[in-house]
Amino acid sequence: MDPAEMSQQYSTEITQLRTALVNQGTTVGRHDQMLQEILISLQSLTEAFHQGQPSHSAQPPAAPAHPSSQAQPQPETRHLDPHLPAPKRHNSHPGKCRGFLNQCSLAFPGAGSVV
Repeated sequence: MDPAEMSQQYSTEITQLRTALVNQGTTVGRHDQMLQEILISLQSLTEAFHQGQPSHSAQPPAAPAHPSSQAQPQPETRHLDPHLPAPKRHNSHPGKCRGFLNQCSLAFPGAGSVV
């Protein structure tokens, strides 16, 4: 490879590196702006919480600049009671089953009264 070709190759690589750095700088700038907006929202929510105000008084977050990057709508989630495992089988004296029956009533609340 002659020196002119090497010089051209290095020049091309340097141009590519500069372009990559500019793009990364732009991306970091956008991320910094988003983090600042999140920080402001968090501070507003924290203030509202400490003052006992409803959180809906806080400003809603700004819409993202790129609509294609928006998350898909999440399905509505219901808050269910935590699942309790079924109690271990009761193999003791029938007079000592009160704790077992108590565990059954907690694990199977829709099964009716067991006591």
